[in-house]
Amino acid sequence: MRKLAKKILSICLIAIISIVNVAVFPVKAENDLIFDESIETKIDSEEITYNIYENEILRRVSYNKNGVEHVIDYNKQSGNLILDGKNIGNSEVGISLYASHELSRRNGTLNADLSDTAAVVAAIVAVVGSAGAAAAITIANVIISRSLPTVYYTDITYYTDELVGGRPRMYHKYYFYSNAARTDLIGVI
Repeated sequence: MRKLAKKILSICLIAIISIVNVAVFPVKAENDLIFDESIETKIDSEEITYNIYENEILRRVSYNKNGVEHVIDYNKQSGNLILDGKNIGNSEVGISLYASHELSRRNGTLNADLSDTAAVVAAIVAVVGSAGAAAAITIANVIISRSLPTVYYTDITYYTDELVGGRPRMYHKYYFYSNAARTDLIGVI
């Protein structure tokens, strides 16, 4: 009888330890939230709030305009930019080390057949992130005022010799152009 009680106690302890280990060491999934922010601004005399959500794969920008909720998704892996279910742009990755501090270059397009400044701002913020929201408004105004059907952008990743956490510091610059040859610069974020 005593041996049976020890076996039951051992099984209970193993079960408790297993449960505690699972609860203490959760596994991070790819879709876990890594960034969540809201930005309020005024566009065309209307208050608009952009809600920005980001995880390892997706950057989503949602906003409400005239009572209609709009969502723009930018897939960081495929480069697809989707507004309310419609593909409005894409990008491709190419790695090059032309300059000593340029790590990679990604060319993309934004089909700016949108007549709404708020939608263009949301599309740009979906590509570049919330840090570029103020510049995105300026670039969107240029796109709308010039009625550009397609906007071309280049995302260049740079690194510096400065080490941050044992790794080189990295940052992005986004260049927006009105032509495919990328000679007519609209703006930089």
